[in-house]
Amino acid sequence: MKAILYCRKSSESEDRQVMSLDAQETELLKVAKRDGIEVVATLRESMSAKSPGRPLFTEMLGKLSRGDAEVILCWKLDRLARNPVDGGTISWLLQQNQIKAIVTHERTYLPADNVLLMSVEFGMSNQYIRDLSVNVKRGNREKLRRGEWPNKAPYGYRNDKNTRTLTLHEAEAEIIRQCYSLYNSGDYSFNDVAKEVGLYKSQVERILGRPFYYGVMYRDGNCYPGKHEQIITKNDYDLAQQVKIGVRVSPIRPKAVFFPYRGFMQCAECGCQLTATKKKGRYDYYYCTNGKGICSQHKTYLGDKATLDLSAQVLKNTYFDEEFIEILYQAAKERYENGQPDTEKPLTDISLELEQISRQERKLLHSFTSELIDETVYRDEVFKLKQKKADLEQKQQKYSQKNHNGLVTLELTKEVFLTCSRAISEFEDAPPERKHEILKTLLWNFSVKDKKVLETNFKSPYHVLANAPKNGDLTSMLPDKDSNLDTMDQNHVSYH
Repeated sequence: MKAILYCRKSSESEDRQVMSLDAQETELLKVAKRDGIEVVATLRESMSAKSPGRPLFTEMLGKLSRGDAEVILCWKLDRLARNPVDGGTISWLLQQNQIKAIVTHERTYLPADNVLLMSVEFGMSNQYIRDLSVNVKRGNREKLRRGEWPNKAPYGYRNDKNTRTLTLHEAEAEIIRQCYSLYNSGDYSFNDVAKEVGLYKSQVERILGRPFYYGVMYRDGNCYPGKHEQIITKNDYDLAQQVKIGVRVSPIRPKAVFFPYRGFMQCAECGCQLTATKKKGRYDYYYCTNGKGICSQHKTYLGDKATLDLSAQVLKNTYFDEEFIEILYQAAKERYENGQPDTEKPLTDISLELEQISRQERKLLHSFTSELIDETVYRDEVFKLKQKKADLEQKQQKYSQKNHNGLVTLELTKEVFLTCSRAISEFEDAPPERKHEILKTLLWNFSVKDKKVLETNFKSPYHVLANAPKNGDLTSMLPDKDSNLDTMDQNHVSYH
């Protein structure tokens, strides 16, 4: 009898305990010699059998159908198939005598045998794969809930086989930081960033859209706070998303003529940026670009002095007297030294927000099952809630696991106030380049109509100061202080 010797070893987890291809071939050649079987072809396949489509398996079926061979030699039936399609094909060819026998190391299957036994064995192989898949997915979900990443490490990290954790790859992590720093400046496109850091554009796009780098893992539509070391802050990530959708000011490219206020003003009527031109060689005028072709403000010009006055007016919203700041700081410091700050209220607030999200999720589910909203709306809203939930859980972990230094928080808070106070005092008499830097530190943009400011968009945490009561308490003026520490520190450093 002519036989095809078929060995299969999957590279996936379900076959890690199965004999190697070499071991299978050696043992089956002994079986062939014992039973007087002529081996006309040996096929060694390294591929999972949980779904149809194996090339060498298909080649083997072709040889059997053409009559090149009539016997299959394999270690066990589960080497041939772990899915009902391939299993059914083998059973059918055996029943039709196109396969005269299937010989394994345990037994021989013949066309005249009861088909029930083979069906049961193929069914068990298929069920094993299905159960394994469910168990693996359940295990992965549990790892994610524990803050562990169950897959291959993303760019910037490496899998530590000994501890089964992620370790930082410092060189790649630095490239990731550079990607965010360059892109968030507003002066670089994806292509520009890619050229600067030596990556492909597609790699840069993935890096700038991956929350994993600030500690949140997304998997199967769910969000999980991770334990891995963060490469960027959430503020860095959010800023990059704003730049992508154009919420932030348009990139300001180096120009032959420098206009200090260009890029910070928007038209309140049409939403377009205000650009600038120079008249008579020395006078700056700012006006709406009328990019949509519908704006009545297009012909309204703002002179350099009027623009300076509007910018100064905007910045004064965040001004606090330095003597007043020092009084508030000393009072808060004394209270802290007399007793540690209470973290119970922030944790309670977070718990209440999480409970509210759970109620919203239940309402959404009820609306969906009651056919009040369609599936697309349901999935979009659920995803937004899960993202918010992951952010809150990450914040909850920080409060629960880390005893923040209250004095450091007070120092940073004080520096935020002083940054604003000193910037505004300096602004009016500063040279044009310095004016631009001050605005860039504190402000995203402000909207103008009829030469009046209608709305202002400050950067975090300065937006809180703009609305803070001028006679309030220093520590109460910046809610969520711990979550804003990185932002406060970075903005302060960039100003100086």
